[in-house]
Amino acid sequence: MTPTLASSPLTVDIIEEAIANLPIQGRIILRLLLLQYLDVTQDEILFMVADRPDPRCVSGKKPVTTMTQESIMAMIDRRNEYRRRARLRRERTWLQCVALEHLIKTASAFATRAAVLLTDRGVSSETIAALSAQARSAVPSTTLRILEQQWEKDEISAEEYLKHRLVVEMQMQLRFVERFRKRLVLAERERRTSDSTTLQDHEIGHIWGIPAGTLAARKVKFLSQYLLATQARCSDTAGSGSPIP
Repeated sequence: MTPTLASSPLTVDIIEEAIANLPIQGRIILRLLLLQYLDVTQDEILFMVADRPDPRCVSGKKPVTTMTQESIMAMIDRRNEYRRRARLRRERTWLQCVALEHLIKTASAFATRAAVLLTDRGVSSETIAALSAQARSAVPSTTLRILEQQWEKDEISAEEYLKHRLVVEMQMQLRFVERFRKRLVLAERERRTSDSTTLQDHEIGHIWGIPAGTLAARKVKFLSQYLLATQARCSDTAGSGSPIP
């Protein structure tokens, strides 16, 4: 019997459940880290506004922070700005992949059409295959210059001129296909990186308005709790499932 691979027990529901069970500071940390997938609630925004240190307080007892509508809207605007940046980053990489896939299809269609026109003009399929294999090393600028000189001097017939132009066009489109495929590989890699990128510490600190040291301590504390909770939940899910044949 061929062994089958089990799917990952980590699901969106487990992640959201683990985050929901954290204290409010931990929920905020995780939601800000995953801001392109999750969003902070209104209660968490109010907590962040109240949790910010007063910039007027340099030393001594921290004064009571009074929340104003202006401070709440400023917090929401910063949150929205970083959400917009994450969305635009993901959309940009996704659109790059879509555009390159479309360019590959278009160039392939042009190359196929040029091959069909060459076949209609009596060029054998073996010759077309050989010309396609030589597309990477062909130099179209030199070929076109020589072809234009022959055409101006009436050294070549119109039919032969069209055949040579079709060969150049087919090889050029085949090179475009190869070039676009290489770019698509890089674009897909960038898209995967963008999808798995979380907010940086300075970005979270800018949204929340807390010092870097405080943020780092909270991040270490609550990330540890989150990872332990998800690990325990995944272990329970895997233990209750059926064994892999």
